Amino acid sequence: MTESKSEPKSEPKSEPKSAPKRDVNTEGPRLQRFLAEAGVAARRKGEALISEGRVKVNGRVAELGSRVDPVHDKVELDGKRVTVERKVYVLLNKPRGCVSTLSDPEGRPTVMGLLPKEGPRIYPVGRLDFNTEGLLLFTNDGDLANGLMHPRRAVAKTYHAKTRGLLSETDIAALEAGVELDGELRKATIAGGGTSATGKNSWVELTITEGRNRQIHRMMEAIDHEVSRLIRVGYGPLTTEGLMRARWRPLTSEELYELRVLAGLLKPRPVAAAREVRPVPGARHQAERASTRGPASRAERSGGKPEGRGAYRGGAERSGGKPEGRGAYRGGAERSGGKPEGRGAYRGGAERSGGKPDGRGAYRGGAERGAGKPPEGRGAYRGGAERGAGKPVGRGASGGAGRPTGRPPARGAGRPRPPQR
Repeated sequence: MTESKSEPKSEPKSEPKSAPKRDVNTEGPRLQRFLAEAGVAARRKGEALISEGRVKVNGRVAELGSRVDPVHDKVELDGKRVTVERKVYVLLNKPRGCVSTLSDPEGRPTVMGLLPKEGPRIYPVGRLDFNTEGLLLFTNDGDLANGLMHPRRAVAKTYHAKTRGLLSETDIAALEAGVELDGELRKATIAGGGTSATGKNSWVELTITEGRNRQIHRMMEAIDHEVSRLIRVGYGPLTTEGLMRARWRPLTSEELYELRVLAGLLKPRPVAAAREVRPVPGARHQAERASTRGPASRAERSGGKPEGRGAYRGGAERSGGKPEGRGAYRGGAERSGGKPEGRGAYRGGAERSGGKPDGRGAYRGGAERGAGKPPEGRGAYRGGAERGAGKPVGRGASGGAGRPTGRPPARGAGRPRPPQR
């Protein structure tokens, strides 16, 4: 009997595991908002694209109201991937004669023709009338735009308005108190509380915190005035300073930060607390010393006398109350003996010069040294009577003991010889 060989049982083949599909209902932004931030279409049009089934998220047809993760989810429109573009913030000084929309059915020029052609698609934050000039902000940051336009934020908008006819104080008071528009009071803040008149017209700077349709025009009409020109010169922290008409510039980082604070997207920076100033060791003692001593004035240092050419230096105690200058007293009466000092004047006082004038051909050394002899010069006495024994010193004159000084004296000459033993 032959044994039948059993064939090995084959294991069933396992199907390849498919990657888990991501849930589109995440905590990210709604899909229509994502499409708007990506520059595909506005929110309303984005909702229509989703309803038509043209938008897919991670390979599945998206539903209206679903949320996406901009970092991990793959969003496609008609088979092409959609990515969020970088945020752009542009400030335009709008001229007259253009509308603040992306396109105009009447064919009028739009503000989009004044902006750069390259880069992400941006939208205006609010609108200005056809003939209204001034600041207009553009961005593709939907959160910032919605926050700035929300009435609760009350972003200040400043205008220069030219009116036909002169505005009176009563008109100004009525604008500040508020005029009725659409059943509500609309107020305006007047800069400086007045206007500037130019002939039969008035210029006024006013600030409002709302953005109603033609609000300033209607407010002026309520007080029987007509606006002939309107310029927006301020929008929150933004101004027209340095920005020419029909020109644009990007926002600075500081301007963007202030706008985000106004829109409620950021919290204001905390104010730095003032540092406690610690006293320097010894500073209190020095301050007390300075307060008791007081400033050393020139009058206190100079004895109350003016200091200058011929003025008192060092006070009356130092100069003896006498003026000091050319031919003036130096050192006071005690030092100069009360005599003027100059060319041919007394030096050193009467005690030093013996009351004789000191100069060219004058006595030097005083009476004690010169012993009243004639002045010292060529052929004059040197050293006084004790040294010259009253003999002239000079060429061929006697020096020492009456010997001529033309030749050196003999060794020991003029000295007494010792007695011989």
